[in-house]
Amino acid sequence: MCPDLVLAHYYTYDIYLNDKRKGNVKQVDSCTFTWQADRDIYLTLNACDNTINEIKPIKKRLAINSIDSITIFSNEQGKVKLLTVRQIETFVNDWNNSIVRNYYSNSLDSVFSIFPAFQYRLPVFEDEIKRQFYGYNYLILDDSKWQYEMSKNKKLEYFHNYWIKSKSL
Repeated sequence: MCPDLVLAHYYTYDIYLNDKRKGNVKQVDSCTFTWQADRDIYLTLNACDNTINEIKPIKKRLAINSIDSITIFSNEQGKVKLLTVRQIETFVNDWNNSIVRNYYSNSLDSVFSIFPAFQYRLPVFEDEIKRQFYGYNYLILDDSKWQYEMSKNKKLEYFHNYWIKSKSL
């Protein structure tokens, strides 16, 4: 039976397993709840049809030898710059070693928490295929809606340093 919950969409509910709090769920509608069960597991729980949909990240690694170029677009400046060879090597290494932070089922405009948009967009041209990445501080995401941490030290100026040191076009 579907729960008859009519609550604001921003309410969350705690989940417990053996009296230990495991996190919280967010209500999507009267049947559906979402839960970040672990760093790399996102669940959609449907109480009406008694199903659980599990989403895991499928990260596409970058191959340094296949990169044609990487540009960086500053949302604030409205300008594009070109990453240097050294920056490309660092970016590829950091992306391939980045760890999962969150999954967002909502639109790209709201994935960076309280800020409405990305700071930087980084199109990566790899074997003539364009892949879009979006960065804010040290957080990055691609089109998979998984957010990753690019800086082990969580340096807020991570992407800004790319912008400062890149070449003007």
